Amino acid sequence: MNEDEVKGFQVDLTDEDVRTLYYAVTMALEKWPGSPQRPAEEQEKLFDMKDTLFRMILEINLEA
Repeated sequence: MNEDEVKGFQVDLTDEDVRTLYYAVTMALEKWPGSPQRPAEEQEKLFDMKDTLFRMILEINLEA
């Protein structure tokens, strides 16, 4: 596989899985040591993931 190729995955998550992942990403952001210890892009990706997971939680709550 070429380094430029992006591999994607599809994962089935329960409501509780989404909430747990949201918590884990939030804690990772709080404990993120900063650059140069970790790549700056990692923090940006974590913010994107947190936003996506939060949107999922809002949808879960709307359906409840």
